Amino acid sequence: SLLGLACAALTACTTPYSPSVIVKGSPSFLGLADQLSPDRPLDVVLVHGMCTHDKAWGRAAIHTLQAAMTANIAAARDTEASGTIPLAPGVEFVRETAVIDGSKVRMTAIIWSPLTAPLKQQLRYDDTGEPTDCAVDATCKPKRARLNGLAKDTLLNDCLSDAMAYQGASRPVMRDAMVAAFNEVFKDTPADARIVLISASLGSKLSFDALSQMLESGSPGA
Repeated sequence: SLLGLACAALTACTTPYSPSVIVKGSPSFLGLADQLSPDRPLDVVLVHGMCTHDKAWGRAAIHTLQAAMTANIAAARDTEASGTIPLAPGVEFVRETAVIDGSKVRMTAIIWSPLTAPLKQQLRYDDTGEPTDCAVDATCKPKRARLNGLAKDTLLNDCLSDAMAYQGASRPVMRDAMVAAFNEVFKDTPADARIVLISASLGSKLSFDALSQMLESGSPGA
């Protein structure tokens, strides 16, 4: 029952609301395509949630958004530049700039997974693999039930470990790294640009803690 509850909770963190749920009284937001304007650039920043993510995730997320934005627009997507750039130690980002319906749109996917990768590496000693004969092998890796092993290796070691790390001594380190990342991402953002932040799960907490820290400290990107 506990395993089922944990799996359901993880699914809730990775499944978007469909259709979108808008809190009563909130300002309307029709979508990214509605933010397009030839006279005002659009900066879109994506931040992933818990579990390991890499540059492939960043590229896929950007291309998915670009495809959705151009689905009902006659003008073709025209990519001007793209690339992957290192940010603060342990943080990377994937960026693409495109012209969509005459509007300049820059999309940046921030990848903070490398921040917790060294900590997760310490948990791999007990990863599920080929079992050993405990009668003759001091490492003793007995056969693990399949679902038990799946939950141990993915849900606990790779996903919930991110949340545990952020609740511990790593919190200020991770937050400060994200502050440095935001400062780098926005350092050349035009003052009149619209900025849209799309974050998921633990990435939302990490992002808003970083933004709050920027405001309190008066950092360059505040």
